[in-house]
Amino acid sequence: FAAFHLQGLSEKKQVEFWKLHLMNPTFSIVLRFFAGLTGLSSRALVKQLTKPQSSLFKKFLSLFTTKLPSKCDLSNPQLLFLFHALYESQNRQLTRDIVKHLNNSIKFRIFLSPFDEIVVSDCLSQCNH
Repeated sequence: FAAFHLQGLSEKKQVEFWKLHLMNPTFSIVLRFFAGLTGLSSRALVKQLTKPQSSLFKKFLSLFTTKLPSKCDLSNPQLLFLFHALYESQNRQLTRDIVKHLNNSIKFRIFLSPFDEIVVSDCLSQCNH
């Protein structure tokens, strides 16, 4: 219901919400449903996610460069949450723009379900490095 509510908000309020809660693991499922409902197609949100100097884009990149350089484990599962959100959005351009910033080597130190493997491989297939 939270994702459904968020999709009805103005783009500005959606961007403000995700600026505050993007790194909060309790909102990972909300992000997945929100991505599925909206396709992450809000121009303002996508602009914030793909603009390199934006704080929201830096938060996305911090998943890879600051907090999770090349691993995903039980204490830091945000990388997997991000892959799920990108997969649910089916927004290929956004997926390419974000996944191209990944390190060449990613280690998952958690059990991946078959669906997790599909999600990760789909997102990584968008990367050209």
